[in-house]
Amino acid sequence: MKKNTILILAVMTALNLNAHEYSSARPDSHAPINVMGDHTHNAGEWMVSYRYSYMEMNGLMNGDSSVPSSAVHNDSTFSAGAGMRKAPTKMDMHMQMLGIMHAPTDEWTLMLMLMHHEKSMDSVNNADAVTSSESEGWGDVRFSGMRKFYETEDAKAHFTIGLSLPTGAIDEKNAAGTRTLGYPMQLGSGTFDLLPGVTYLKQAETWSWGAQAHGTIRLGDNDHDYTLGNRLDTHLWTQKPMNDHLSLGARLHSAVWGNVDGQDNTTNMRSMMPGGREDMQGGFVTCLGLGANYTLGNGHRLAFEFVKPLYQNYDGYQMERDWTLTLGWQYAW
Repeated sequence: MKKNTILILAVMTALNLNAHEYSSARPDSHAPINVMGDHTHNAGEWMVSYRYSYMEMNGLMNGDSSVPSSAVHNDSTFSAGAGMRKAPTKMDMHMQMLGIMHAPTDEWTLMLMLMHHEKSMDSVNNADAVTSSESEGWGDVRFSGMRKFYETEDAKAHFTIGLSLPTGAIDEKNAAGTRTLGYPMQLGSGTFDLLPGVTYLKQAETWSWGAQAHGTIRLGDNDHDYTLGNRLDTHLWTQKPMNDHLSLGARLHSAVWGNVDGQDNTTNMRSMMPGGREDMQGGFVTCLGLGANYTLGNGHRLAFEFVKPLYQNYDGYQMERDWTLTLGWQYAW
């Protein structure tokens, strides 16, 4: 997959694109709505944004294969030679994100991201009884700085350095308040996380493309004696302006992340279900996103993107991603 991505970038870079003056007024001057920190601003400019995202997950996977919930109940490789009592069957995730960007200089653009999560998960036990768990609240706050380091008539690039603050809860409990929920149901990492990245944008007369890579590097253990796995995300997209206001686009997104280091010292879920096991949290996924940007004029922009996984591979039993829909609004002045 990494070789394929490098090959695609090399081919697209080698294309003979006609000289064109980069225009931030075009609808494709912003990346698809699920790409964060995709652009910078000129000195004195501001932008606010709002995103709503819904992800639906159904069924279980082990590695890159779909498996029934009975596989969890009957897997004798767990402790005491017995399977786990509960297997997740469905999970819904709602996320709202508020963003604020400001450029104090032509070189630097600052960005603040606030996120609110709503998560629900259905699980079935080995007696076929279904139970539900929920968590809701604010996630980790992210603050980043983006600096331009390359700019030509029709292309530009910037690097990003950011910090995620551990404001999201890591002690969400079941409805009875007796058990700390598993890692996927928590709202934050509990650690300070570095957020490095680099973004490249190219705009031709009749189309544009961009690429981004960004990481999440966890710094130390949280208050519950564990650390979520580090993460790397890559995005490659292309967009086609249909007129002065509308552009259509496609995006490839790949992400790889590690298992949990350590073990939550507040939970007794490890032997009960996969979400409580630190060795069943890592994975790799590649998705295709299709969407559109629409400029309303006076600085307003609307966007949407529908995302479907192309390939999923997980460490142990994890929920299978089905689809994601994101709607967004941006206003710049």
